[in-house]
Amino acid sequence: MKENPRAGQRLHKGACIGAIGCILLLLYTSGPRKRRWIEPAFVDAPEEALKVAKVNTETVEVKNRSTSTAGSRCEWEPASGGEDNRYPGFCEGLLTVKGNSSDQCKELCCESKECDGWQYREDLGCRHATRKNRGWCEPTAPSPWKGHKIATRRPNGDCVWEEKVQQSQCKGLGPRRPVNGEPWKTPEQCAKECCSVKSCVMYQFREDKGCFWGKANYCDTDQGPHAWKPFKGGRKLK
Repeated sequence: MKENPRAGQRLHKGACIGAIGCILLLLYTSGPRKRRWIEPAFVDAPEEALKVAKVNTETVEVKNRSTSTAGSRCEWEPASGGEDNRYPGFCEGLLTVKGNSSDQCKELCCESKECDGWQYREDLGCRHATRKNRGWCEPTAPSPWKGHKIATRRPNGDCVWEEKVQQSQCKGLGPRRPVNGEPWKTPEQCAKECCSVKSCVMYQFREDKGCFWGKANYCDTDQGPHAWKPFKGGRKLK
């Protein structure tokens, strides 16, 4: 049987066309495919991915806006009006330290292992409470009292009072008066009871505190523009 030369030529030609086509297909698929895959993946990203990206951006902005506050590394006892208003009244026996503001005083207390609490007012500066330096704290902010010392006692039992008003709180006057019964509600009632007791030297009255009389151990010397302003202060928990 004779071979058909034309059939061989057609077979050889078809093989060449097939090889060239494979090469062109390979070049076509391995060339621009990478670019066509990247762009749709970014532009047509799922909606969930866009939401995640938005949340991450907002979180970074919040971090950039945040600022440190005084004593933020320590934990402080909560108080009415904020943790810096724990001690509005004067605290006795505290250690005086160098601090030019309430924030600095608080920060110094936070840094000190010995400090349990702090108190600050412009006229008295910064003071810290420690194991060795602590005392009783007046629970309310300073406020002027109404009170007088007895100048002389008349034979008929009446009292002549000194003109000076004792506005600063005096310590050691004893319990609130009267000891039994409803507290006195006016300074006149307080003065009358003090005058009726021979051992009474002075009395003091304040609407929110009541009546006190007796012989004081000492009296505070509240003077100046800050005398009746509340203190800033706080108690450190850890």
